[in-house]
Amino acid sequence: LESIGLQQYESKLLLNGFDDVRFLGCNVMEDQDLRDIGIGDPQHRRKLLQAARSLPKLKPLGCDGNSQPSVPAWLDSLGLQDYIQSFLSSGYSSIDTVKNLWELEIVNVLKVNLLGHRKRIIASLADRPYEEPPAKPPRFSQLRVSPWLCSLQLSAACSAAAFCPGSPSLSSLSFKEP
Repeated sequence: LESIGLQQYESKLLLNGFDDVRFLGCNVMEDQDLRDIGIGDPQHRRKLLQAARSLPKLKPLGCDGNSQPSVPAWLDSLGLQDYIQSFLSSGYSSIDTVKNLWELEIVNVLKVNLLGHRKRIIASLADRPYEEPPAKPPRFSQLRVSPWLCSLQLSAACSAAAFCPGSPSLSSLSFKEP
């Protein structure tokens, strides 16, 4: 970072799991990642990505022709040994099971919360045997509720308020336009 004059981003990168220069190649760190961690200046992002392109790419699992490593050896090779217990206790005890991981599982099941660590895992699984990932569930703010469903919910709420002691009053309910 010092050589490109962007030392001010060191803590953002480190705090988000972009903490090992061996794993910052162009198949790990992308423009959207830099936006997500709060690097807003497009010229600075461009400089960082240009520097990342000069680093070696993370090689996908099994591309070296060697036999498949154990899950602990694989995580250790990625510098992610802190996650070994999480993988093993969640049933990811063989590389064959690991190859079927999706980002949602990496976050929600394995609790790999640092973006840089997730990107490292995903980059190492680049040559996976399937095509489409499962659809991510929409964010709550993206859900659309039909007016019919709203009226049905309102009707149920009114019934509950009228007939159920201790139920919320109609005035305490909040509704938003779809």
